[in-house]
Amino acid sequence: MFHLMINYRRVMVIVNEEIMMKLIRIIQISIVFLFSITYVPITLGNGSDCYLLPEDLLKIAHEKGFYQIKDFYKNRPGMLNPPYVYGYFPGPKENSAVFWCENKENTQRRFFLVIVSKDEIKKSLNCDDIIEWPNYPGGLTILQDTNIPLDGFVYLDDPKRNGPENTYLTHNAILSEYDGVEVIFYCLNGEWLVRVRH
Repeated sequence: MFHLMINYRRVMVIVNEEIMMKLIRIIQISIVFLFSITYVPITLGNGSDCYLLPEDLLKIAHEKGFYQIKDFYKNRPGMLNPPYVYGYFPGPKENSAVFWCENKENTQRRFFLVIVSKDEIKKSLNCDDIIEWPNYPGGLTILQDTNIPLDGFVYLDDPKRNGPENTYLTHNAILSEYDGVEVIFYCLNGEWLVRVRH
């Protein structure tokens, strides 16, 4: 009986080791697979460029004389928060979007935030649909937090002028994040306000 117990324990140890080795192999394969998924969207195997913007937004960018930012994901920890986001205006998400693009003038890069909508609601805000931005763009998300006071913002066209006191966000804002810097763009009465935080 004692001899059988020892053998049973040896069998269990061997079985447990085999299960552990299989689990480790599955984890290794999964990690390789995840890294390959992260790499594929940036460049194809033949080195050709691929789209970082969806085709509909890329077409709009080209019509306005802009290009996608090909090195957008360079030196970033992953492909989180892409250079575009759908659903800025109320209604179906696919009816409005915001995206970063660029243009070059005398080899100097210029970055632009473009706001597009299929609906008339864009006109009701009366803000420009293209914002030139001096810094490298961040990943985009739509911010729906109405607890943010506007007195922490400045007017984009007049940075010495603060946003109104005792006033809060009442509709969506655009959040751009890159390398620990958070930028919020907000349209108020036909003017863009911005808040930058490190």
